[in-house]
Amino acid sequence: MRPLKLTLSAFGPCAREQVLDFSKLGTGGVYLITGDTGAGKTTIFDGIIFALYGKASGKSRESSTLRSKYAAPETPTFAELTFAYDRAVYTVRRSPEYRRPKTRGEGHDYPARYGGADLSGRSGDYQTNGCG
Repeated sequence: MRPLKLTLSAFGPCAREQVLDFSKLGTGGVYLITGDTGAGKTTIFDGIIFALYGKASGKSRESSTLRSKYAAPETPTFAELTFAYDRAVYTVRRSPEYRRPKTRGEGHDYPARYGGADLSGRSGDYQTNGCG
């Protein structure tokens, strides 16, 4: 599997949508992610692992804590990974469960059900609904 693009929205410390285009790194196969403490290295790994498996990359973080505390209430939270595998390109998008103000009335609701993912690729579109 080769990551091509990672899109994070209201995820980790990112209040808005951020896009990392891994395709610009070429096809060499080995890449180094480096930076100062707090630069966002773990957020990259959390985004990839959450998109694929529905959990954070480390045991010290829960997926329910992945929504950015800096995000506006109306900004959706998701991790979307586009990757190449076996000469095909797939995109998987997953949202953690989080509370936001209701769009009508008072109170809060949950716009995303934890564990569901949307996968599109060479065999069409799929919705796992918590199965993967």
